[in-house]
Amino acid sequence: ELEQIFQLQEAIVVDAGEPYHPDLGARSLGIAAACHLLESLQPGEVIGISWGKTLSWMVSAIRPQPTPRAKIVQIIGGLGRPTANVHATDLSRRLAGALGCELALLPAPGIMDSRQSKEAVLSDSHIQHALSLFKDITVAYVGIGAPTPDSVLVRDGSIITRAEIDQLVALGAVGDIALRFFDAQGDPLRFELDERVIGITLDELRRVDRVVGVAGGPDKLAAVRGALLGGYIDVLITDQRTARLLLEPASDSIEVHTQTGSIL
Repeated sequence: ELEQIFQLQEAIVVDAGEPYHPDLGARSLGIAAACHLLESLQPGEVIGISWGKTLSWMVSAIRPQPTPRAKIVQIIGGLGRPTANVHATDLSRRLAGALGCELALLPAPGIMDSRQSKEAVLSDSHIQHALSLFKDITVAYVGIGAPTPDSVLVRDGSIITRAEIDQLVALGAVGDIALRFFDAQGDPLRFELDERVIGITLDELRRVDRVVGVAGGPDKLAAVRGALLGGYIDVLITDQRTARLLLEPASDSIEVHTQTGSIL
């Protein structure tokens, strides 16, 4: 039903237990994502990966499987403490190690202090090379965030401020992928913070052949729905309760616009 309503290539629904526990749920979803990656991996695959707790579980669950012709591409600069296992650089390195393949890091912070500092950093040739690889990505694994006080974005203390979260919510933000925020209908939000992010954009994400969104739990329902309505996700891995809520009658009138990648 999810595949039909949201025109997904595939939907994977995981029994994450009731009531949903964020840590146990993230582990269950991450394991399912690892199985999906290994089962669908093709020679020459260029795999983009963002950041976050659920993707960290995914990488941890991947059994070593040498795939030398594959390549891992970091699609957002580093966020939070570099030593954290949810950090995009750490996830990219661990995934490349498990697959024994080439690695392309994005050697920059995920968010800069100002547009001017971002422009200065973008002049670096290594960063320009990393950004140029986005067009070659064949599959991307992304988490879907929600702008809540409990979000790792706020709890880390070094990524985004509570005031910025409040501003985003006031603008209608319900979720983000790689710090690119969108509203309940999946429309991108043009916010000052967006101009300071170094990483893949939502338009670039739409051009990837297969984007695998891995997220679940009651706090993520609006974010997951927004990502689906925006056409950013081709494969959804979520828990059973979130899946059921996504299929409520309000979803029956959804119209998909495949040329624009948006759903109304």
